[in-house]
Amino acid sequence: MLRVIVSLIPVLVLFLIAFILGRYNANDAVVNLLFMRVETTMAMVIAVTLFVGFLLGLCVVSLGYLKLRLQNRKLKKAIIKISKQSADSSSANKVS
Repeated sequence: MLRVIVSLIPVLVLFLIAFILGRYNANDAVVNLLFMRVETTMAMVIAVTLFVGFLLGLCVVSLGYLKLRLQNRKLKKAIIKISKQSADSSSANKVS
């Protein structure tokens, strides 16, 4: 439970900073995208940029976590295989 709270604190601080920046940047902004031009407030630009960055970061972290889980699973299977071989060879030595 404590780990969840500690991991949520930086996220909440980041969103608080984004809220404060968005609150004080209420003027209009023109955003030129690839094929279109959007006219919106600077607060909306900050919010969308923060959201997209958060999602990209979450994807990168999730891929790294998935890679570690797959590696962990592979290593556990290798340990089980080695321990079975070790048990078989030690029982064969006791019989002889």
